[in-house]
Amino acid sequence: MKKLSKDQKKKALIISGVVTVFICLIMNLWLIPSINNQSVEGQKIFDMRPTGYSFDDAKYYVYSLSAEGNHIYRTRQLPLDFIYPIAYPTFFYLAIEKLFENKKKLKYIAFVLPVFDYIENIMVLCMLNFYGGTVMVQISSIATIVKNLLMYVIFGILIVGVIKLLNERRYRKI
Repeated sequence: MKKLSKDQKKKALIISGVVTVFICLIMNLWLIPSINNQSVEGQKIFDMRPTGYSFDDAKYYVYSLSAEGNHIYRTRQLPLDFIYPIAYPTFFYLAIEKLFENKKKLKYIAFVLPVFDYIENIMVLCMLNFYGGTVMVQISSIATIVKNLLMYVIFGILIVGVIKLLNERRYRKI
């Protein structure tokens, strides 16, 4: 397999970044609020519960979500959320690679995150179809927690990388 050139990597970084932001905006500004408006007491969707959820919480949410909310979740949010883990790891991988050129292995954390996102998505789809028991909810909840923790770690890495880059540029000017 041929390695990407610097220009190809830059284009891939920009394209994957734009796709990631676009999908994120659709989900966070349209789909998730639409689903949340269809739930009792404004409960949040499973993805937006970084500390996880119990079997009773999941059961209550699934059974109290309106038919329209369930439909939006299953037919719009989740299909888009199955595409999202293709876009963001590419962006994170390339961004970490660019920011930390001397830390070759650090960038691979970007491909661990979508594994937990897919596990979560599959379990949530099953729960929304009224399948599953305690073990399925526990697996989903753990996947949600780990996904969120990894996302925080990656954002932390990117923030440190941007600060490092800004400092390097500032010192070059001096």
